[in-house]
Amino acid sequence: MKTHCQKKSQNSFEELTKRQQQVLDMLLASAKQYGFQPSIREICSATGIASPNGVVGHLKSLRKKGYIGECLGARAIDLSPSMDR
Repeated sequence: MKTHCQKKSQNSFEELTKRQQQVLDMLLASAKQYGFQPSIREICSATGIASPNGVVGHLKSLRKKGYIGECLGARAIDLSPSMDR
C-alpha cells in the first residue's frame, strides 16, 4: 500500500521524509489489515530501522506534523481522520 500523504497547513504542504512515509504506510496497512497498530519492534522490522528509539522519533515527527494523534497505550496510535481509507 503506497500512499503519498501530506498535511495541508495554512496553504502549504508539510512533506514527509522517506522513513516517516514508510512508518506511516506501515501504520495504515496494519490498521486496515489487522484492525490495530503494530508494535514499535514490528515497525523496526518492517522498515529496517535498527533502533526502537528511532521509530519513536519518527512517530513524534508524524504527531507534530498532524498525521497521527497521541499514543494512548500499546498499539493505540490514533491516525488522523484524513488518514482513514
